[in-house]
Amino acid sequence: MRDFPHLTETDVRRLAIPQSFERGESYYLSGAVFDTQRRGNTLTAQVEGSQYRPYRVTVTLDPAGVQDASCTCPYDWGGVCKHIVAVLLTYIREPDAFAVRPEPSDLLTDLDAETMRALLTDLLTGHPDLQDEVEAWLTVRQAQAALSESKPRKRRSPLDPALIRRRVLGILHSLDGLRHSEAYWEVSGMVSQLRQVLQEARDFLAADDAESALVILQVLGEEVIETYPEFEYAETDVAEFIEDVGEPLAEALLACDLTPDRRREWEDKLTRWAEHLDGYGIEEAMDLALAALCGWDAEPKEDEEEFAADLTDAKLNILERRGQTGAFLALALETGRHLRYAIKLVDLGRVREAVDYALAHFTQAEEGLAMAQHLRKAGNLEGALTVAERGLGLEGYRHRLGVWLSDAAASLGRGDLAVRARIVAFESCPSLENYQAVRRLAGDRWPELQSRLMETARASGVPDALVDILLHEGQVDEAIAVADREAWNYHLLGKVADAAVATHPDWVIRVSQGQAEGLINRVQSKYYAAAVRWLKKARAAYRAAGRETEWRAYLTDLRQRHARKRTLMGMLKGME
Repeated sequence: MRDFPHLTETDVRRLAIPQSFERGESYYLSGAVFDTQRRGNTLTAQVEGSQYRPYRVTVTLDPAGVQDASCTCPYDWGGVCKHIVAVLLTYIREPDAFAVRPEPSDLLTDLDAETMRALLTDLLTGHPDLQDEVEAWLTVRQAQAALSESKPRKRRSPLDPALIRRRVLGILHSLDGLRHSEAYWEVSGMVSQLRQVLQEARDFLAADDAESALVILQVLGEEVIETYPEFEYAETDVAEFIEDVGEPLAEALLACDLTPDRRREWEDKLTRWAEHLDGYGIEEAMDLALAALCGWDAEPKEDEEEFAADLTDAKLNILERRGQTGAFLALALETGRHLRYAIKLVDLGRVREAVDYALAHFTQAEEGLAMAQHLRKAGNLEGALTVAERGLGLEGYRHRLGVWLSDAAASLGRGDLAVRARIVAFESCPSLENYQAVRRLAGDRWPELQSRLMETARASGVPDALVDILLHEGQVDEAIAVADREAWNYHLLGKVADAAVATHPDWVIRVSQGQAEGLINRVQSKYYAAAVRWLKKARAAYRAAGRETEWRAYLTDLRQRHARKRTLMGMLKGME
């Protein structure tokens, strides 16, 4: 079980920021990881956390280490979360804790039709929430089968719009009877259900049944977009959903052979929907679909040229689904869609050609990352590293590419490449996380590289990152100088004040009292809690300097000056 893939704790440290690693190790040591399983190269486990329900972790491995990792926790602060760290440490230190289970396809290999039917019936009875998903899956598969059997393919709509409409209306009215303040917290669940309906439209598109997809999308437009003003109290969630409708709608309109009359009908619909959205900041949500009405071969109008790339992608999606590989490659070449062209070559097994094309034509670091990730999934790690390394010198945001390549190269023993990629990541996005990663990888080269990184951080114009690094290195004087230049940045000031209490109490007192009194003088009580937090920093500095008598005198004076502010007076109790 340990032969492939092999992981070390150094690999895990590279994936996580130090705080996440430390907390993840604590979770591991406390026995918080349970229900550990391995199916092929996929690890799954549950981790007890701060919530009632445990978090579920899924990790996919390959020869270069961790290919992908996800957790149901909301962590989004850089690197993998502590729960993933805990699971990986369990895998490294206690490999036998992972029960080896067959992969899903292997589970069903020897089942006859009767047994399969009984299994599915039991599952659906015990898990009613799966029934809609199974029904949607079957609907799409039946549509695919019908399409493959029709010679020639018939344009038809197997869906009853009335059934779709009842379902959508049921979702929209699920919040009826709630006050806006109550519905605000429930609207995300409503939108999730709408997204399931939208996904069914996408599934029909994937089955090359654009007519059925159009039935669903039309109902969503008529019932969601035309009633959008009613959801103004939760406009962000619903607005994002409406924006997500535009892309599949454009693709469906392109894929359908619309008559002139139907084209005009759809133009009227889309124009009406745009009018309903006018004034809410999302009136452009239907612009791509309107551009698609130009048809497959028509040149976009002057005011639609910005949608040319998106329309090309929609056409490529259609050609790919229909298996028209030659037309796909020709269109991708003609329109300069280099990434899609190269990825298609990989999917066709023409990997060497794909790598050569990528090296010759990619101009953006983001293309290099996407291609490298695709090559890795295809099992070609060497090609992935080659393309990613080339991407380090391309234009664009290179941080994600640098981090990805650094981790992959380090796992494969390519230390020099790992260091170079992390330096590129740091130069693109200076941060303490990247700084520490270079230090872990650099070995004897660290003194030389440290100087280079510090120069980069000072010239970056990212004061928060510079201060994090300076405080990490104990250079409090320079951190204070940066904070003084960025006096408007209260978050940065607070960070430096916390670090400088023991060494620079006078500075902390001056800054903290200035911030606190500025907030108090705004009069509004909503600022008092923040003011008290600054006063606590000042108190800590007075105490560190052995000047507690001065602190009590200052506090007495502050109370006298603001005695009428009863809310503040209550918050200052116990501050002596």
